Amino acid sequence: MNMAEKFEIEIRVPYAHTDLMATVYYSHYFEYFERARVELLRHIGFSHKKLEQGGTCLVVTEAFCKYLRPARYDDVLILRPWIADVGSASVLIEYEILNKETGAIVTKGSTKLAFVDGKGKVCRAPQDMAERLKQEIQS
Repeated sequence: MNMAEKFEIEIRVPYAHTDLMATVYYSHYFEYFERARVELLRHIGFSHKKLEQGGTCLVVTEAFCKYLRPARYDDVLILRPWIADVGSASVLIEYEILNKETGAIVTKGSTKLAFVDGKGKVCRAPQDMAERLKQEIQS
């Protein structure tokens, strides 16, 4: 993926994700971020399953979400994640969620993830993954 390309996936808001005000309940946006992140990592060649088999896990250490406008039941949303920064033991992924019909940005956010070993201790990112993540950094 080059800098001009933005990875994205689409989802349709299920009824179960809405609240009494007929909008997506706030915590579901973090699920959408996770889904986008998992698919982005898979797209560049790294699945959580593959990492775990190698003795490394990614855990969320920070999560941020700015709600700009509501999403509603049956809206089709475009989830756009990208690698914003890579440290020796962490990765920062930023997100935009857009309403496909209107093109309006619904939500922006980020998650910072740490690499941890099988004992839950912070460790360096696997070298091949760190190199690949650095190639994907976008602003």
